[in-house]
Amino acid sequence: LVPLALLIRPIPPLSVRSTNCLASINVTCVCELVQWSEEDLMQVQNFGRTSLKEIKRMLRKQFGLTLGLRFNAALRRSLERALANRMLAQPLPARTPRPKQ
Repeated sequence: LVPLALLIRPIPPLSVRSTNCLASINVTCVCELVQWSEEDLMQVQNFGRTSLKEIKRMLRKQFGLTLGLRFNAALRRSLERALANRMLAQPLPARTPRPKQ
C-alpha cells in the first residue's frame, strides 16, 4: 500500500530533457507519472532510453515505485481530492515579477 502523501508529491528535479518531456504531457506529480507505462513514455517526442532509465531509477530509489501502476476508482477519487487540496494550499508568491521593459 502506497501512502497518498507520497503519490501527490511533485516530481523531483530531473535532467532538462526528462523535465521537458514530462511537461509536454502535463505530468507534474508522482501519481501521474507512475500510471504511464515504459512503452507509452517511449512514444513521447524526444523521450529516449536515457530519460526512461533516469525516471525509473528516481521512482525506485526515492519512492519505491515503478511505472505502469493502475489505480482503482476509490484511490483515483482520493488522489483527485488530495491534489486539489494541495493546489489550494500552495502559498501565493511574495511578489509578482515586473514585466521587462
